[in-house]
Amino acid sequence: MNLGLRYEFYSLPTEVNGLDTALRDIFTDADFTPGGPPFAENPSRGNFAPRVGFAWDVAGDGRTAIRGGAGVYHDTDGPFNSSFGIAATSPPFAPNTTLTSPAFPRPSSLTGGTIARSARTIDYHIKQPYGVTYNVTAQRELAGQMVLSAGYAGSRAYQLVTAIEGNPVVPQMLSDGTKFFPAGAPRRNPNWGPIDYRTSGGRSVYNALQLSAQKRFSRNYQLQAAYTLGKTMDNFQAQLNADVSNSSVYPQDPYDRDRDWARADFDVRHAFSSNFVWDLPGPADRGWIGGWQVNGIVTLRSGVPFTPALGTGVNWSRSGNTSGEDRPNLRPGVNPDDLILGRPEQYFDPSGFVLQPPGFLGNAGRNSLTGPKYAMTNLSLVKNTNLAVLGSGGHVQVRLEMFNVLNHPNFAVPDRIVFGAEREGEAPLPTAGRITRTVTSARQIQLAVKVIF
Repeated sequence: MNLGLRYEFYSLPTEVNGLDTALRDIFTDADFTPGGPPFAENPSRGNFAPRVGFAWDVAGDGRTAIRGGAGVYHDTDGPFNSSFGIAATSPPFAPNTTLTSPAFPRPSSLTGGTIARSARTIDYHIKQPYGVTYNVTAQRELAGQMVLSAGYAGSRAYQLVTAIEGNPVVPQMLSDGTKFFPAGAPRRNPNWGPIDYRTSGGRSVYNALQLSAQKRFSRNYQLQAAYTLGKTMDNFQAQLNADVSNSSVYPQDPYDRDRDWARADFDVRHAFSSNFVWDLPGPADRGWIGGWQVNGIVTLRSGVPFTPALGTGVNWSRSGNTSGEDRPNLRPGVNPDDLILGRPEQYFDPSGFVLQPPGFLGNAGRNSLTGPKYAMTNLSLVKNTNLAVLGSGGHVQVRLEMFNVLNHPNFAVPDRIVFGAEREGEAPLPTAGRITRTVTSARQIQLAVKVIF
């Protein structure tokens, strides 16, 4: 058994001339507060991280073992790195002012129009992101150099740094609890327009059953196979839109990010992989007769989820979430799993969705559809020839390598924009559900020569 305790704090960067600014309270502040402390309060002072691990030789014969461990881990990069992302667009370095419909020909006076200031900043009271991971595995050695293992692995993460619209429009609460965003309604803080906000509201959960079998190298061959049944859930995906393609980094409802609690973009329910190495019989020093080896890797896994969405930047719900995206309504009585058609020209049936009236959030779930499966087979044929001139152990290796040898197309997620959201009652877009690219290349064959000395 081993025990450990890690303490890892960090300091926050400050501007040498005291030009740091902070929006201390996004609900009421009319401007950034200049000078004084850094851009946020330091959340790392309590970063104590205990660890525990164990290994148990059950019978004392070295053939059956149970191993496990758990630990707390702090994300010291989350709040720290976010500060640099927002510094370039925070006053006084780069204040953003949007002028709509100015009175020309006098644009310099900025009269006759509407002025809206936008901001991009981090929560002044941001909390420290951290995760708890744990696992336990049982392993048994059998005859013939065979080893079997079965285990459970899990993790939970809290207070993860997320992107959110920090100054949404104030909604009306209808009698059934539904939010309605009237046209022209004010934002929560009338001193500002949209605020691209980084705060610590993200969380995630991962659970997995992990099985593996390995035949160690003996009698000229080795085999290995592994299977994972896993599930990853979260209420956000990343901080930057460039980091995602299956959903939006901004929650649809700025007032309730847990409405986006769903499968993560990278969730894979079933994953299987296997590999083998086979040294063909024959002496390695007999020219082209011996020294041949065949290798292979097979990978199979289920598809990743994706989110049905409305046109990017439309903000059909009028929530003020200008950086995010809205979702449509799921047609009553429709099961999202039944919408998967599986055809590249129309992977899912867009008629299973309807465009809700403007001012309302759609009820289609985040990552409620599952994308195409993945399959890959790679093979190689290797010829090793010993050469005394290269010294002890020196040899020449000729490799014929074949990637995606079955030439299987692995499709990307389809076009997930269901409605352009330009007018009420519109039909789904003809491009909805269409797959236009693959995530792997076609079959590739290469020949290589390696000299080992």
